[in-house]
Amino acid sequence: MSKRPVRNKYVKIRTTSDERDAWQALADEVGVSLADLIRQRLNDSALKGPKTKLVQRVVVEADPKVIRELSRIGSNMNQLARAVNAAGLQPEDVITVLGYLSDVAADLTVIREEALAQAHALDLSSQGVDFVSR
Repeated sequence: MSKRPVRNKYVKIRTTSDERDAWQALADEVGVSLADLIRQRLNDSALKGPKTKLVQRVVVEADPKVIRELSRIGSNMNQLARAVNAAGLQPEDVITVLGYLSDVAADLTVIREEALAQAHALDLSSQGVDFVSR
C-alpha cells in the first residue's frame, strides 16, 4: 500500500466569486474536493471522482475527407506560387494570379468558418469543450 504524500505547502490564488462557485460546482458534480479538482486539472490528468467513472477532454476530429481536400488545395496553392515565381511573369499576369489565389484563400476562410459553426452547434460546453478561433 502506497503512502499518501504529505501536503504541507499552500498555493494561494485570487478568484472572482463566480469563478470559485463554478469550480466548486464542478468539484461537487464529480464528487471531489475543490483542492483535488484543481490538482487534477493542473496535473493535466483526466478528471476522476467517486460519482463519475471518468470525465476527459473531448477531442472532436475533422472529417478525414475534408482534411485531405484542404491539403490538396494547399498543395495546389503552393504549386501555383512556385510556378508564378519561376515563370518570370509580367506584372499584370502576377496580379491576375494573385487575384485567383486571393479568391481561393477567401473560399478556405468560408470553409473554416462553416466548420467552426458546425463545431459550435454541437454545444459540448457542458463537457468542458470550448471552440476557439486562431
